[in-house]
Amino acid sequence: MTVKKMAVSGLLVRSPHNPLITGADIPLPGGAACVFNSGATLHDGEIVMLVNLWDREWIPRFLVGRSRDGIHFDIDPRNRVEPPKEYPYVPHEGIFDTRITTLEGWHYITYNVASRLGGRIMLARTRDFTAIETLGFITGPDHRNCVIFPEKINGLYARLERPNVDDSGDIYLSYSPDLMYWGRTTLVLERNHRYWESAKIGPGAPPVKTEAGWLCLYHGCRQSMNGFSYHAGAVLLDLADPSRIVGKCNQCLLAPEQSYETNGKCPNVVFPTAALRHGAAEELKIYYGAADSAMCLATAGFRNWCMPAWRAGRRDGGRSILLRSEVWQNSMAAVFPSQRDGTEIGRGFSPCVSPPHHFACRQVRGESRRTYGTPSFHFSEQGLKPLPIVVQSLRDEATPNQLEC
Repeated sequence: MTVKKMAVSGLLVRSPHNPLITGADIPLPGGAACVFNSGATLHDGEIVMLVNLWDREWIPRFLVGRSRDGIHFDIDPRNRVEPPKEYPYVPHEGIFDTRITTLEGWHYITYNVASRLGGRIMLARTRDFTAIETLGFITGPDHRNCVIFPEKINGLYARLERPNVDDSGDIYLSYSPDLMYWGRTTLVLERNHRYWESAKIGPGAPPVKTEAGWLCLYHGCRQSMNGFSYHAGAVLLDLADPSRIVGKCNQCLLAPEQSYETNGKCPNVVFPTAALRHGAAEELKIYYGAADSAMCLATAGFRNWCMPAWRAGRRDGGRSILLRSEVWQNSMAAVFPSQRDGTEIGRGFSPCVSPPHHFACRQVRGESRRTYGTPSFHFSEQGLKPLPIVVQSLRDEATPNQLEC
């Protein structure tokens, strides 16, 4: 029997094996009451997931799951991390939301330690997941989650984080000389760019390095009459200066649609936790938590994310004019930027249309202001043929912003 894969947003494909891990799969008496958003990484050819859960007595546990194929996990019942015992932390308030970054021979783990005075982020590390060393808190209260970049940037460690403000939040960037003390904090991305991310946003999977920039999957939340709904989004950050946004998918990558995403301990949640190159050539495995009750998998072609032509420019609300568009095929960029008088027109890549397209375009506002823009709706309107253009001096006004998908 052939199981049909389910396409999502024209970019991600849910695994037909979902959900991969549920409470019933946990090798404890009675299984687990909850399975939270769990981080994963690669180690010795395997995918290792640090499955965070509450057992049937509502005691938090971190269990190690290992998988050769990235789908079927062998879960060790031994708990690897104990919650803090000092005031104000109490076990029933929980430790959860593990994220794992492999860096300089270590697997660094961040997770949230909840308390009535506000959550804080704990840092731990391990060489091989047989033992986990707790290093200490790396934020003050109230922080919800953070992810560490997999290499230093300009000689410093870097992380994306989400301070919790009135149960809302945005994504910030901070640097550290030693992974323990952090500063130089700056805002990277605010919530409310789109309805699906209007209530709060925060880091999801640790950043993935591509030719075009740091691929960062994040969670975006909206509030409706029936409560919160969590979605997965993507933003591309500059390799040398990750405070600079190179591109952004304004369409969410995943929305809670399947029964295991809409029903559970915390319904209507998809929450990305890891993005790993593993398995089939050029495949990106994206692990995500579903409804605080399961861990799931979606996949995408890695080249969809890493084309060096993925670029975007400032959007000033003016009308956008497509300059050139060609089909993306065989993992090769089909577009070449037009150049006249030493001026290069903005280039881009939209993975959220089918088939994906490379394009170059400009945006016009009023009579004199011209900046780059990236409207995907022009693909069907203008077709695939290059358009004649009059190149003007745009370089002084070209600044990075969002990729419109």
